[in-house]
Amino acid sequence: MNFVEAHRVLKGFSGGSRLPFLLAMSGTSHQLDLFLRAAGASKGLAVDVSYLPFGTLAQHLHGAASASGAGEVLLLTPWDFVPPFDWRLGFPSHPLTLSAAQREADQMGTVIATRKSTIKLYVPAPMPPVFHDGKEQTILETHVQAIAAALDARFLPADTFALGSYLATGCPIAR
Repeated sequence: MNFVEAHRVLKGFSGGSRLPFLLAMSGTSHQLDLFLRAAGASKGLAVDVSYLPFGTLAQHLHGAASASGAGEVLLLTPWDFVPPFDWRLGFPSHPLTLSAAQREADQMGTVIATRKSTIKLYVPAPMPPVFHDGKEQTILETHVQAIAAALDARFLPADTFALGSYLATGCPIAR
């Protein structure tokens, strides 16, 4: 659905069952609001999305689950498991080892697993090439994907990720 189609759907929508949820992601998410509301409207749902402030996903995940009754949707990327691999941070200032990166991913996977009632989506975005050995890079990417799968995350298509959008706006989702 493009912007014009989403706007048209919402313009013709007179309301429906309310669907409140929190979209928790590490990037910016407000650019998705129109599209999420239009997708809900096309199914007769009045989507009421709230968002985390930019850069607070890890803090949110370490906190208690919301008592508001609203659902929670986690939109996860590889750098949510291994933060030094975030494209927007540049290259790490200190050398990373594969084993340290895997431990960090495992720890975050354990934290995410505590959020039992959460819908988890995983964007299999490429990680920046941090290791000198491409084999280690592949091993880590596979390790993170295995953790996401063990969390019962729904894998989104790889083309869901748009590096240009992520670098320019902080939103990792292609429009």
